[in-house]
Amino acid sequence: MAKRPDKICQVLNGQNEPCLILLIIYFWPVPNKDSSQLSDKVDPQVRQFLLDFRAQRPEKTVTVDGRAWRYIAMGEGPDAILFCTA
Repeated sequence: MAKRPDKICQVLNGQNEPCLILLIIYFWPVPNKDSSQLSDKVDPQVRQFLLDFRAQRPEKTVTVDGRAWRYIAMGEGPDAILFCTA
């Protein structure tokens, strides 16, 4: 069972002020932005290269111990480097 924020503060030996500040920062809403909003200052050729790369190499998914991992497979040969995405 998850602890309530006020119970978490009590666990921290009554140091409520730092705990409160951390909770406010943790729960502060962050706006979601899509890739076009994040890359509006990037050179259009670089942005198009990334879009083309993603289109040519779609993500794949594997499930291990009930957890889904997304990855991109590319290249050839016996060795592999695995870049997992969130």
